[in-house]
Amino acid sequence: METKSGRSVAEPAGRMLAWVEASAEGDKEATQRILDYFRDDIERLSGFLRMPREEAVQTLTLELIELVRTVRTRRSPAAAGCAEEKAAYAAEDAAPKPKTKSG
Repeated sequence: METKSGRSVAEPAGRMLAWVEASAEGDKEATQRILDYFRDDIERLSGFLRMPREEAVQTLTLELIELVRTVRTRRSPAAAGCAEEKAAYAAEDAAPKPKTKSG
């Protein structure tokens, strides 16, 4: 993902994977986090579709939700159910975020 200044910012792969797994299990909060993460990309890409922007945003959002809900991860069943790992990601998400200058 890119910030408004155009710099690339990557979400830790493990955290994103945890959100995808939780979303696939019906966790609405995880789904919202994924949507929030890709919000800027959806807005930018909606300008390339030949339909009203609001409809394009809605279409891309729905497609992303459907994709996330049907994805199968490559993790082993033991790793996917690891309570310590999920707790660690939850703790990271709950931690206050450092403030950054926007450019």
